[in-house]
Amino acid sequence: MRYIFYNNSAGYTSVLSSSYFLLIAAIQSLDLLLSYLTLALHNTIILIITSSISTPSTNYNTGTATVDADYNIDSKVANFNAKWGKEGLEIACAGNSVDKITEVSASTEQELNGNKWNIGAAYNMLKKTVSGSTDLTVDDTTVTLTYDTCDKDPVLNVDHKLDDNNSVSPTMSLKSGDMSYGWTRKINGGKFGSRLFPGDRVDLTWEDEGASGVWTTKAEVPLDNAANSKISFSRDWNY
Repeated sequence: MRYIFYNNSAGYTSVLSSSYFLLIAAIQSLDLLLSYLTLALHNTIILIITSSISTPSTNYNTGTATVDADYNIDSKVANFNAKWGKEGLEIACAGNSVDKITEVSASTEQELNGNKWNIGAAYNMLKKTVSGSTDLTVDDTTVTLTYDTCDKDPVLNVDHKLDDNNSVSPTMSLKSGDMSYGWTRKINGGKFGSRLFPGDRVDLTWEDEGASGVWTTKAEVPLDNAANSKISFSRDWNY
């Protein structure tokens, strides 16, 4: 069961200076989960519980297939994701009860001179755009390049593991030259992440793993006015 809370109140500015906020995590459930939409505290907090069904992976002689689905009671829209994989190759499609199939994708994981190499592409059937990504991991460093035909902006990311607990990940737009700087640290069963967008904002994330699920929080803090920060909370339940 997943709970997601949103709060845009300026009153949380003080919390930002003393707490770490976490990355929204998504989990798959094997049971039928009920979902409701509740507005509280004058619409500053929204509680969303999403109803979802997840099928266990099914092994076939030709690969493994998985189907995940969820239903939004408020909008009366059902969403689904289907995947099939075999020996490093994965083919997937996503859609909903309104637009039908919205995206198809394929990805593969290979070895290149003893190093892990991934490449994938997706076609958005609504926007008629293609996106692709490739990454190569050598020792403690992963280099990722992403591109889509809509923005036509190649983005390069380098993620380097400093030690067992810390990693840094600068990202650069090859079109505009804009950069962002990320840092991730594992702390006592949790994970803190931050990303600085110079002249714009700082994104803070925190993920806290519990015995029965994960508490996650995320904050987006404008550099020019922290009072306009956006904060979200979520809780995932494992069954």
